[in-house]
Amino acid sequence: MIPYFAPGPWNIGPFTIHAFGILVGLAIIFGVTMTQRDADKRGLSQAIISEAQIWALVVGFVMAHWVSVIFYFPERVRQDPLELLYIWKGISSFGGFLGGIGGLLFYFKLKKVDIWPHFDSFGWGFAWAWILGRMGCSVAHDHPGKVTDFIFAVQYPAFPGAIPGVNQPTGDVAQAALFNKTLPLVGRYDLGIYELIFAISLVTLLFIFNRKANRFAGFNVTMLALIYAPVRFFFDYLRIVDNRIFLGMTPGQLFAVALFGLGIWMLVTRLKAAKAAEQAGDDKNKDHKDGDKGTDSTKSKGKKTKASKARSPKKPAPKKPAPKVEKKTPDDGASKGAKKRARKKSRKRR
Repeated sequence: MIPYFAPGPWNIGPFTIHAFGILVGLAIIFGVTMTQRDADKRGLSQAIISEAQIWALVVGFVMAHWVSVIFYFPERVRQDPLELLYIWKGISSFGGFLGGIGGLLFYFKLKKVDIWPHFDSFGWGFAWAWILGRMGCSVAHDHPGKVTDFIFAVQYPAFPGAIPGVNQPTGDVAQAALFNKTLPLVGRYDLGIYELIFAISLVTLLFIFNRKANRFAGFNVTMLALIYAPVRFFFDYLRIVDNRIFLGMTPGQLFAVALFGLGIWMLVTRLKAAKAAEQAGDDKNKDHKDGDKGTDSTKSKGKKTKASKARSPKKPAPKKPAPKVEKKTPDDGASKGAKKRARKKSRKRR
């Protein structure tokens, strides 16, 4: 089994620092950096990306807390409605995921930009941030599962938690373990560690897929939804008895079903859009080639005509007939004079 490792907390003056908080802070920094790097490769506006990150973080953290207290700890809200404002008291990964998407959608619609390339950059950054976030969960051990002898179980104390008497005992550990942490260790599923391993695998897959050029816009966020949803649905069956609100399913499983449906919708619509764009591009290229062929054929015909004219021998111009020159004889003048005298004589007789 895996040893139970829980560093901290550390007291520095009036402040108490937890390992979970440090890793979540690093996750935000790393996720922001990876998102900006991917956006730069895609030629997206860094100003748009920076502003959108603020929307995603603020709305994401608020929704993460609201989903946690409303669906998992509703009694806390009933006792104190102000619990909704204490966003540092419990967060839900699904709430953060859905809240981040909502904040991005609102901002991108406000700026009237194409959401899918931007979603791809945020999906890439989120996957990297997820590794450090789940690393925080794995050292905090805040997702304990059922008791098991699984080889990759974690050796939890018989009573999971650092503050005996404050945390509530689990249903599958004897009540005697509540105030005695020296009892034998208990093997449990640790869902934080399992999701950490999954997050590393997911980033590896996205890294391999992103090396191919023929990906449709929205690929990263679609893959996140389709791959994570069924994994999370299965993991929730390993949790300690949880709040099951509909058909024996936890809130996380219901969100997983909704997320998987969203992923199917994104896959179908984005593939159709990519196919339509490819078809339009092919038609445009075909028309362009046909136009080039027509122009080339016209040019070639003109060239052939000129070439044939240059090659064909010139026909000699027809010779004009020489003007007829009447040859005058010396008798012509005398005969004409005799004729005139004869005409005069005939006139006088009359």
